[in-house]
Amino acid sequence: MMRSGLVRADDQTFDPDVFTAILDAAPVAQRQGIERFVDGRRIRQYPANLEQRGELLAWVAGNVFEPGEILAEREVNERLLAYSEDVAVLRRYLVDYQLVERRSDGTEYCLTGSGPIVAVE
Repeated sequence: MMRSGLVRADDQTFDPDVFTAILDAAPVAQRQGIERFVDGRRIRQYPANLEQRGELLAWVAGNVFEPGEILAEREVNERLLAYSEDVAVLRRYLVDYQLVERRSDGTEYCLTGSGPIVAVE
């Protein structure tokens, strides 16, 4: 125990400073931006901060959709599955944040501003 530094050689008492030294020697890198909320591409949690949530959703939308591309709901769900098991919530967030447009009958989706999705009468 003394050779490991856990116990002081002079008075044979526990040395709590050894743990501080170990932790200081290898600090854990703090994640920045959307990396705080994802593991790879999977969303671990949605940010409570609405601006940060918007940044996360913009990142997802940019990875899922190509500009001008119109996708059926099934295709959107398949692509969103790489980011979350709950594709319905993620899809709704993308529409609510006005990153993705949805046809009124819910059958087609595209990036906002990518072209018209004709409304179903």
